Amino acid sequence: MTIPLALAVAVAVPTPPTVRPCPHTYAEVREIMHGVLPGARWRRLPLWRYALVWQHP
Repeated sequence: MTIPLALAVAVAVPTPPTVRPCPHTYAEVREIMHGVLPGARWRRLPLWRYALVWQHP
């Protein structure tokens, strides 16, 4: 069985992943957090994540 040339080329050449810019910076998220949730705490986590800790007064 032979593979058609068009199919062989499409399988052999993968496309690179799409990289999108982050919608907000850490500073923007912190600013919004303090405006919406006064008294909230901010922690940076590994792999460019963060945690917001807030308790209802």
